[in-house]
Amino acid sequence: MCNYRMWAGNEGVKTCGRLSAGSQTHAERSRRPASSGDLKMKKISIVGLTFFIIATVCPLAIWFGELLNRQGSQGPQCAPPRESFSEADLVGTWIAGSPEQRDVLIINADGTYKQIIHIKYATGPSVDYESEWLQWWLESENISVPVLHLEGWRLCGYNPGVSCDIPGGSGSHMCEVEYKDIPGEGVLYVMGGSELTLTLPLLESSWSYYRPGP
Repeated sequence: MCNYRMWAGNEGVKTCGRLSAGSQTHAERSRRPASSGDLKMKKISIVGLTFFIIATVCPLAIWFGELLNRQGSQGPQCAPPRESFSEADLVGTWIAGSPEQRDVLIINADGTYKQIIHIKYATGPSVDYESEWLQWWLESENISVPVLHLEGWRLCGYNPGVSCDIPGGSGSHMCEVEYKDIPGEGVLYVMGGSELTLTLPLLESSWSYYRPGP
């Protein structure tokens, strides 16, 4: 007895007699459902591949993120001063801000300093603050960037929203510098680069004191 079997694409195979298990066509074998053992092996392979990808990619992503963060925090803005820098280089007048929002430091060699702040508002009275002669000291041992500590320093020159009656304001730890954070003090980083600056460590913006030009 001859049978004519039809498959997809209108192709047929003519067979005579009874088909044996060993004489199944390729199309018939390909249409058989996978056994439970095959499916289990595929699932194990997929799970193993997923764990391999996670174990490989995640550490790389963490390392890359830390690298970018370290490069950002150790950029030119975190350059230490020249090797010959000494406390004597801090002595003199330093100015930050603009004529309408000016912050002046006068640093003496005897370890004292004075802060003078002028803030001019578009509406309302101006703010003028002048401190007494206060103490300053430099932290430079076992630290990548020297840190200038200013007793009683005021933050209102940078942020007029803060009252000039409130002392202290150290900003944020930057440049991988771990300094002594003392309440009531101001902290400025002594930065190098093209010129020496005294910089308030801030992540979101910049506030630096420069020596006035001639």
